[in-house]
Amino acid sequence: MRKLARLSLFQNRLSHIPPYIGSFKLLTSLQLQANQLTILPTELYSLGALEVLDISSNFLSSIVEQISNLVSLTTINARSNRLTDVHLGIGNLASLASLNLSENSLPKFELVAVGTELTRLDLSHNRLRFLEVESDSLVELNVSHNELSFLPASKLPVL
Repeated sequence: MRKLARLSLFQNRLSHIPPYIGSFKLLTSLQLQANQLTILPTELYSLGALEVLDISSNFLSSIVEQISNLVSLTTINARSNRLTDVHLGIGNLASLASLNLSENSLPKFELVAVGTELTRLDLSHNRLRFLEVESDSLVELNVSHNELSFLPASKLPVL
């Protein structure tokens, strides 16, 4: 299984992912949606070829900065978790085109994505009271169903 390129563990009852996930160095797509995950193993962040990571519909409360080690990522789907904290070192994620953080509990979100491929950002259905996004490539930004009382106009991308 060392040559495994795509792994779908969709809709199981997994509460953790074993450390040997890090041995699948050729993995380009990892589908972990609809499980019972509360944390991602450190070994996952060594999958340098990973392009698609779907961790939606789990019980994750944060995304740690080590995710920026996954330099080949083009898509992160973390919809429908319990996220209250997201740390993205997006400078390393230059190929990231789509980031879905909808249906979580994020109270704030800050992102500088200048010089990246990020075209789609979904932050809908959170608890956002503060938003700061800087991007020169963003085409779609969804912040509907939040608690925003103002928009920092100078920081929003010119679409």
